[in-house]
Amino acid sequence: ELIVKTLNHLQKPPKVFLSTSAVGIYGSQAGLVSDESASCGDDFLAQVCVDWEKRAHEYQKGRVLIARLGVVLSPQGGMLKKMLLPMKLGLGGQIGSGEQQVSWIAIDDLIYTFYHLITNPSLSGTFNVTSPQQVSQREFTATLARVLKRPKGLALPKKLVKLIWGEMAEATLLSSIGANPKALKRASHQFYFLNLEKALRHLLGRSH
Repeated sequence: ELIVKTLNHLQKPPKVFLSTSAVGIYGSQAGLVSDESASCGDDFLAQVCVDWEKRAHEYQKGRVLIARLGVVLSPQGGMLKKMLLPMKLGLGGQIGSGEQQVSWIAIDDLIYTFYHLITNPSLSGTFNVTSPQQVSQREFTATLARVLKRPKGLALPKKLVKLIWGEMAEATLLSSIGANPKALKRASHQFYFLNLEKALRHLLGRSH
């Protein structure tokens, strides 16, 4: 709210305001999300996203872009970084049932998507920033194990995941959101990494 109020009062405000949100806005158990018009969830993180986006839309001096991010894949941070060491030690198994949907995007595609949104004056509104290919958590783990040439470890049961990571586990590791980037598709956006295995091999330098 402070950022938007400040920008609205500048003598030379920016022509474009890009605010990042998250696909968590659809709720931790949203399942497959057809497009950006899907209803929002009622859990804590979903409501944080709802309030965050509402404030962003109060910007009045230029185009407003809302980027709802999926899991951004980078070995430098986030979910992928946390999974690498256990997986390399042969301890990385599926989390919970493994059936939960994972909406992911390679960091390279994320950067290009931001560039596309900012530089295209015809675009505004809300965009799911995820790969068109959603996978289950079980598929994600199996693909990462294959890329690293490591065996899959034992599955972590839901109760243990909650015990280790607490309340946030429900909205992150155990959440199931398969968000479709329909608005980006309509904008003829090009994704470089449509396939999870190719994305992981690129990010981890594992070409073979």
